[in-house]
Amino acid sequence: MNTYNEYGGFFQLELGRGTTYHSEAIYLNSARNALKYIIRLYKIRKIAVPYFTCPVVWQALKDENCDIVFYDCDLNMNPNLAKIGRDDFFIVNDYFGVMSEKIDEIISYYPNVIIDNAQAFFSYNCGLAAFYSPRKFFGLPDGGVAVTSDRLNESLDVDVSYLRCLHLLKRHDMGASASYTDFCDADKIIDSLPMRYMSRMTKNLMSGIDYDFIKNQRIKNYNYMHKKLSDVNLLNVTLSVNDTPMAYPLLIENKNIKNRLIQNKIYVATYWPNLEDVSPADSNALYLRDYILPLPIDQRYDIKDIDAMLKIIESII
Repeated sequence: MNTYNEYGGFFQLELGRGTTYHSEAIYLNSARNALKYIIRLYKIRKIAVPYFTCPVVWQALKDENCDIVFYDCDLNMNPNLAKIGRDDFFIVNDYFGVMSEKIDEIISYYPNVIIDNAQAFFSYNCGLAAFYSPRKFFGLPDGGVAVTSDRLNESLDVDVSYLRCLHLLKRHDMGASASYTDFCDADKIIDSLPMRYMSRMTKNLMSGIDYDFIKNQRIKNYNYMHKKLSDVNLLNVTLSVNDTPMAYPLLIENKNIKNRLIQNKIYVATYWPNLEDVSPADSNALYLRDYILPLPIDQRYDIKDIDAMLKIIESII
């Protein structure tokens, strides 16, 4: 479709002509705005969230004037809901995309649970509502997804993304290290975006993704890595049939491993910085933050790549 009623001239990028994965969802310009959309839609004024979550979640809730109550999880990332009432609003995370069975149990009992699927793009678990961060799974300039039973009666503009694409293009030509600063710059911009619908560019990029290949490759790589590392992993993270992982969460009680992996060009993130701002010193959230190594198992890699990573990992641990 010719969106701009312009004909001839130079060509644009050849983007996808397929469909997006969550076809009935609301496509917005960031995951935090997807969460804000949900809060506004259901007029939520008080909500419980885990200590072990991205600080962006706290900020989004504060921006929407929500009272926040925190809860902890156990050492296998299962939420401790002892103080959550059956009809309370609360957020549960599908950590690393490996928690679908536990979330199924929670949804079956609690009617007002919101699922943070930022790390579980392929999950259809929704509860009352769910929100997603597709940038954690695919090379996109921005974007967030909200799955709800209704629509917000609020007029939103469509965002524009071309100024947030430099790190994606640069990585193709020059690699991750050379484009990391550009990635951080784009991330800061996304932090402050007003709520808008997803840009045409981002949505078209999403319609060109081979979702089946990506899902299958992630599962294959994860299971192979788990077979090799399960004996040393303090987490029980065997995939269930509905799990599609973001990363392989390896829990080892050694804070020095992460820096050594990064020195060997295995880039592992910290989930999440600044948790101590709200978490008690003895919380399980801080322990999990300090000792989980989220190892890459995504669609960019095959079994030879996983073997190469495992060789480095095994030499370090």
